[in-house]
Amino acid sequence: MYDETKDETTTYTPEEFFTPNGALISGYLGQSNLVPGYYFQDTTCYTDDFEIEYVVYSMYGWSYLYAGMSITAEPWFDFDDLKAKPVSKRITITEENKGSDPLRASDEIKILGFRFHNDTLLFYRNGVAYQKQVIPICKIQGLFVYWGYGGGSVQSIRLTDYTNNTEYFEDFTDCENMQLFKECEPDPVVELSATYQLPSCEDSSLYLFAHTNILEDFHWIGPDSVEFSNEQNPVIKNGWEAQSGTYIVCGKYHRCAEPVYYKLQIDIPKKEVILDTVSVTMCWGDTLKVGSLPITDSGVYLDSLFSVGGCDSVVTYQVDVRKLIIDTVNLTTCGPDSVLFNEKYYKESGAFLDTIKSVDSGCDSIVYNLIVDINESYFLERYDTLCYGFSMEGHDKTGDYVDSLHTVHGCDSVDVLHLKILPIIERNNGVKHICEGDSVEVNGHWYLGPGTYIDTLYSEDACDTFLVTKVEMDSMFTVPDLPDVKACRLAYLQFDVDSVPGASYSWKPSYFLSDTLVRNPFVTATMNMNYKVYVERGLCRDTAEVKLLVSSGPEIRDVYFDTDYNTVTIHAEGGVPDYMYTWESVGWQDSPTFDTKISIGKKTAKVKDDYGCEDEYNYMLFIPVFPEDHFSPEGDGIKDRWEIKNLEYYNHYEIRIFDRFGKQLVAYFNHYSGWDGVYLGHDMPSTDYWYVISIHESDVQLCGHFTLVRR
Repeated sequence: MYDETKDETTTYTPEEFFTPNGALISGYLGQSNLVPGYYFQDTTCYTDDFEIEYVVYSMYGWSYLYAGMSITAEPWFDFDDLKAKPVSKRITITEENKGSDPLRASDEIKILGFRFHNDTLLFYRNGVAYQKQVIPICKIQGLFVYWGYGGGSVQSIRLTDYTNNTEYFEDFTDCENMQLFKECEPDPVVELSATYQLPSCEDSSLYLFAHTNILEDFHWIGPDSVEFSNEQNPVIKNGWEAQSGTYIVCGKYHRCAEPVYYKLQIDIPKKEVILDTVSVTMCWGDTLKVGSLPITDSGVYLDSLFSVGGCDSVVTYQVDVRKLIIDTVNLTTCGPDSVLFNEKYYKESGAFLDTIKSVDSGCDSIVYNLIVDINESYFLERYDTLCYGFSMEGHDKTGDYVDSLHTVHGCDSVDVLHLKILPIIERNNGVKHICEGDSVEVNGHWYLGPGTYIDTLYSEDACDTFLVTKVEMDSMFTVPDLPDVKACRLAYLQFDVDSVPGASYSWKPSYFLSDTLVRNPFVTATMNMNYKVYVERGLCRDTAEVKLLVSSGPEIRDVYFDTDYNTVTIHAEGGVPDYMYTWESVGWQDSPTFDTKISIGKKTAKVKDDYGCEDEYNYMLFIPVFPEDHFSPEGDGIKDRWEIKNLEYYNHYEIRIFDRFGKQLVAYFNHYSGWDGVYLGHDMPSTDYWYVISIHESDVQLCGHFTLVRR
């Protein structure tokens, strides 16, 4: 207990403040200079999922109520001095200012609390979350409740630990029920060490290995104090370029445990240089690349190789190039035959090179200059086409005809004739349709009626061809327009035009139609549309139109009553005027106003537009009551009783009248003729009186005051 006047704090044991009414300090009666507070200190196990509830009974006026907890959060690890930095803090819920009136604060239960899960802490007042904070809580070290001014009692504190499946519940009305947090198992001892493998010519990577008994969380920090891996055994590619110095691996058994670490001192060696000699024998004309230099002659050459991750090397190349033998050969034959030399055939005259490889070295050892002379054999090939009945060189049938001749060089010549004799041609031009009164054009001729017509044509080979065309006439037809279709809000219907045998149909536009190529498509639309259908049979066609008129439907926006509730007026908009109205099913009329005595309860108003689209408005009607603000029971017939206007519309109600001290004077149930200002046979004095009116039909309660005036 803190005494502001004396600036002193007095502490009490549980036996002194546990009472049947909760935690309450004996002798405290709401003195303005005394501020009570209740504190519990103990430490929980590690937890990341819990809930706390404080039930506080505020008996005296107060300005602020505080409830909270002391916690330790996830420790922060300083890599500079390799030490864990513990984090402790107090977290408090503050109830809002309620004033200092003792009557207003008495008998008031406040339920405050926390809910922690996934590093997120929610603050609650009376079951409603009003604040959220992200904080990595590890343990709870204490709970407390105190007031900023005034005070009260603490009924109970409940801590539910979902992580450890335990519950701490302190009922401050029972001194024998003092609780402590559950004892916790200590963390196991974490063992951590590390080794490494340096880069080599065979493998240029630097390998790091962490060894532990139970640790699963790893962080590697390089000599530059920067974390570079969270793997247990990381691999640094091109280890030759890695930094020499101290490498540190560290980790935590769990998020709230203190970190452990291990240091490695690593010195990265320099790469080696390897010397090598290579002997190369190659054929004349080949090229060897030594670095970027092309080599074609015998000699000794040097090349330096630089690998990205392995070791550098210097290679000495000893090159030996084999020599060639060159000879000339003449070859002659008749075309189109070919000549064979060294397993190769030559079909054209000219100069060529050929080589023979050495059996020992596999290189081209002998090069031949070949002079090839192919004497020409003449070959004549002709193609010709004749109409039926004609002949060429004594041939009147389709076929291939060959004649052989001899040239002065002894080579044969050949004449080939490919002859084609065309058959008599009769072409069927199919059937052409025309509509009544129309004509059709065939090969430059116009035909007006049905029949079979034959035209003579000339082909590309000057042979006569007969074109046979059949003309058929299609009969005319007429499709009448469809009547206008009216619909409410959503039109879902099927169009149906007259059936024309053998005809096709096409509707335009296609919007909202189920199919545009049928006679009777379905339409689903919420707006006005003009459709046209095209009907075709052969070359004959006709069109029909239909208008779809869709009303959005009327909507009752409001219902108005006069001040005496004797008339009702319906206000509607939208749809297609003119409107018809009905009220409580009294019959349809074109006037929106109905003369009727209004009663409370469920009411129904309806309206329909010119398309027959309807809207219905249902609501509960409650008529407000108006208590008089004063009356004067003088017996002069003017305000002799305290009246309540419009109360006659209700059958179930309660009326209670109180004096200014809160004492009930009279009460009325379901019947009220006005209070005359008399209590227990005595006239009550002129002053203000308070009332509570409860109307059960409308679930309404009115509170206020009025004045009794006596002269």
